[in-house]
Amino acid sequence: MKLLKTLAISLCLIALAGSLACSIGQQTGTQLQTAAAKGNISVKVNGTGKASYASDAKLAFDTAGKVELLPVKKGDTVTKGAVLAKLDTANLELSLSEAKVSAAQAQKAVTQAQISVTQAQVNLSQAQSAQTQAESAVTTAQFNLDQIEDVGDIKDQIMDIEIAISTAQENRRIASATDDNSALAYLNQHLAELNNELDKKNADLQKLLGKDEYSGVATYELMTFDAATQTYSLGGQTYNRLVVEDIQIKQKTLEIAQAGVIEAEQNIEQADQNVELADQTVEQAKLSLDQANQAVQVAQDQLVHATILAPFDGIITTLDVEQGDYIVTPGLSTGTPIYMVNPASLEISTKIDEIDIAGVKLGQKTLMSLEALPGEQFNGVVTAISTIPINESSTSGVVEYEVTIGFNGAPPAQIKSGMSANVDILTEEKQGVILVPNKSIKTNNQGQKVINVLVNQKTQEQPVVLGITDGTQTEVVSGIHEGDVVISSP
Repeated sequence: MKLLKTLAISLCLIALAGSLACSIGQQTGTQLQTAAAKGNISVKVNGTGKASYASDAKLAFDTAGKVELLPVKKGDTVTKGAVLAKLDTANLELSLSEAKVSAAQAQKAVTQAQISVTQAQVNLSQAQSAQTQAESAVTTAQFNLDQIEDVGDIKDQIMDIEIAISTAQENRRIASATDDNSALAYLNQHLAELNNELDKKNADLQKLLGKDEYSGVATYELMTFDAATQTYSLGGQTYNRLVVEDIQIKQKTLEIAQAGVIEAEQNIEQADQNVELADQTVEQAKLSLDQANQAVQVAQDQLVHATILAPFDGIITTLDVEQGDYIVTPGLSTGTPIYMVNPASLEISTKIDEIDIAGVKLGQKTLMSLEALPGEQFNGVVTAISTIPINESSTSGVVEYEVTIGFNGAPPAQIKSGMSANVDILTEEKQGVILVPNKSIKTNNQGQKVINVLVNQKTQEQPVVLGITDGTQTEVVSGIHEGDVVISSP
């Protein structure tokens, strides 16, 4: 696309005195004399494009069913959110209700499963506590058994000594009856030793029973030995072995405590399995809940998609559906049942080449004309500038960018979507600046921009600082003044 720059200049000429007024604007020889005057200058970028709607919508049902309600017709003006069409939703509502019930049941199952996990964890904790208690009972029973066995060992030794004393006394009686002095002397000595040993063992027993940890373990007194029956008695109760029953009781208590530990370990193992099983049940229940919630979402989406609502204020331009129609294949694949546009969103999309795009800014004023409406022009403003080139332009080697132009105020009703348009974008403008023809500007040997001015009927080269140009006229920032006569090449 070729850049076109045009000049809009309103000259405010100051009358020159006398002879200058007759010479200005006249050609002398091969040169043209022109008075530098103040005016307005603008730089415009030109592009071509088409009109289109920024807000348009192709609307279709996203679920199958029978069209129950169609309150609009082609050409109707509708507001955002208005119902345009609706399917019979009885089955969809039933499906949603059933899905919600399933979801509620799944949620209840999750809650119950979580309660089961909590109970299983409580049971595990109780089983672990029972194990600790059982292990403590084993320790206590073992300690009690050890104590009673210690007492029993000493009592057994005492009994053995007492039996030996009884035997020695009987032998001494026989030795005395038979006048066996040698045997009698030995037996007397032996009895004395046995009695000393008996006293020592009784003292050991009393010392053992006197310890705090043995308090109440076995409160025994010295028993009376009946030589005839070879038994010991205490308080009328006959014993053939001391503390035997106590030891058996303590052994049984230990066995029971050890069995309790084994049972506690088994209970812990079972409780662990129950916790694991309860956790698995929770995960399965949560999975079922997720699936139920998804089913609810699907049913809700289908119910929502059974109604077409206006996405914005606009006009129905296409209505390719009738009340009572059956929608078998949802979606846009079968066509566009409803198409609507927002006329107020009409805009012009134009293409600007890479040379000119740098000067285009948001908010710049534009002037638009349409091929379908010759002789008419419309004001607009730049509303969007693409940051990436248009793909289709790459095949021609020209890099172009899309620029969107909006109308000032409501778009004219006679402009329709698809109409071809020419757009002039005002990229820069200045008012009341000194302007000279481009043909009057030269470059001297030093590379300076200069303008030949007429001073006292003589040509004088004047260095200047230039501003913007539209290709025909150029702004002079400094170097000459308004009214100076500049000389241009023909």
